[in-house]
Amino acid sequence: MRNNPNPFDDILDKLADLHTKQEQLNDIISHKEKTASDLLTPDEAAKLLGKAKQTLYEYCSQGKIPYFKKFGGSYFSKKQLIAWAKENGYNQHLVDPSLQ
Repeated sequence: MRNNPNPFDDILDKLADLHTKQEQLNDIISHKEKTASDLLTPDEAAKLLGKAKQTLYEYCSQGKIPYFKKFGGSYFSKKQLIAWAKENGYNQHLVDPSLQ
């Protein structure tokens, strides 16, 4: 006599795996949303600092300002940019006074 496994046990195992994967995906999406809200384009960064975009690009090429390249463009972390402005005496130029 052959012992056949219960097909419902297999279904329950697969559902548990799917639930775990869904939770992992939700965590990834949540992290990406938080990260994306911190990203600034060059236009947004220039506006935040009260500087011309060309000045911002000059700072980037001279290694004066934190930025990174992604998807063929330059991007800035808002948190890093504000910290940089404060450390380098540019906080008086920040457009949003609450950031100073």
